Amino acid sequence: MKREVPLAVLVAAGVLAAGCTGGGEHRKAASQSPRPTPTQAAPATVGPVTLPEDPAGLVTTIGRQIKAARAFHVQMTSMGEDGSSVRADGDVRTDTATPTAQLTISDEGRTHAVLLDGIVYVRNEGEEIEPGKPWARLARPDIGAARPTGTPEPQFSKQADDLQRTLKTLLDGVDEAFREITADTGLALVRNGSFTGKPVKEQVNGQEAQRYDGKTSTGALSSDPALKALDSGGVDTLPWSLWVDGKGLPQKFTVTMAGKARWEATYTRWGSPVTVQAPPANQVSGIQ
Repeated sequence: MKREVPLAVLVAAGVLAAGCTGGGEHRKAASQSPRPTPTQAAPATVGPVTLPEDPAGLVTTIGRQIKAARAFHVQMTSMGEDGSSVRADGDVRTDTATPTAQLTISDEGRTHAVLLDGIVYVRNEGEEIEPGKPWARLARPDIGAARPTGTPEPQFSKQADDLQRTLKTLLDGVDEAFREITADTGLALVRNGSFTGKPVKEQVNGQEAQRYDGKTSTGALSSDPALKALDSGGVDTLPWSLWVDGKGLPQKFTVTMAGKARWEATYTRWGSPVTVQAPPANQVSGIQ
C-alpha cells in the first residue's frame, strides 16, 4: 500500500457512534471469528424525547437514542488551515457488541475501510497488496504482539519480523482510531464543554433541529491524543455547534480547530437498514 489510511478520518467519521463498545471485546472477537459474516441492522423507529438543557444530560439522551436507532450514515469533511480537505462517507451500526462500520475516505485518492468482528479491512483504489488481492486484512491474532526487545525469535527472518512490526504499528493506529470512535469523542467534547447561548431552532438535513453552540477546553479531554496534541500546540479552546432533532438524534456537528481548520459532519438515515460485510476472501491479503 503506497498511501496510509488517514487514521484521523477514521476517528472523525463515526464520532457519535455511542451505542458501540470497544477495547477488549474488539480484540476478543477477532480471535473468535476468523471470517466475519455479513451483518445487517434491522430498521428501527425512534420516538420523540425532551431534550435536556445541560450538556451532560443532552449527551446522555443522545447516546441512548443513537443506540436505539441501530444505524446511521455519516458524511464528514475535515478542512486544514492550508485549504486542503479530506472527506469520509460511511455507514455505522450502533447495535452490535463490537464496532461495525464501513467507510470511504477521499483525499488525494480513495480508501475503503471495513470494521467487522474486530477485523479491519483496508483497500486503496488503484492499488493491490498482491496480484488480484487489493484488500489488506489486519487482525491482531494474525500479526501477534511485538516481541520484547532482545528476545530472539529464530523462526522469523528479519524481513518477516520487520513486516510484522510494521503491520502491528498500523493495526495499533487503526485500533486506537476505532476505540476513539466508539468512545464517542464528539459527544465527549460536548459533555465536557459549556453552552455559549440558548438553543436555536433551525432546519438541517430537512429536519427541524435545535442548534446548540458551545466551547470546550482541550485540557478537559487530555486523554484524547488528538485533543492533547492541539492543547500542546497552543489551542486551548474548541468552539462547536451541534444540531439535534426532536428524537434526540444528531443531524450535524461542527468543530473549529484553529484558524481556518474546521471539522464538519452530517448524520442521516437514522434507523435505516445497514449491511456491513467483509470483502470476498479471494481478494484479501493477510498474514496467515
